[in-house]
Amino acid sequence: IYLLPSQCSGLTMEYWRSSKLPFLSQLKEVTVALNRHFYGTNQIEFIRFILEDAQSLRKMVIIHPLGLGKGHLKNLNESEKTSNARIVYRRFK
Repeated sequence: IYLLPSQCSGLTMEYWRSSKLPFLSQLKEVTVALNRHFYGTNQIEFIRFILEDAQSLRKMVIIHPLGLGKGHLKNLNESEKTSNARIVYRRFK
């Protein structure tokens, strides 16, 4: 599936919180692979949502493309986590 950059943006933290995902409280480990064709903020906002709202989260592995801006990753490190989750970053090989 190919999406235009304008189609890959707009899902904010408020959107994810209003979704009230029932499994969120059960997450302990999560691995997220960011799209190599990174557009918009949806992926980052979703990861931030998990980090900030998954109270039982222990570890999150984020697999990211080499070209992903360091600002995006820094924002994730500064998320106000409700757990003591450890964030591990890996690059696509």
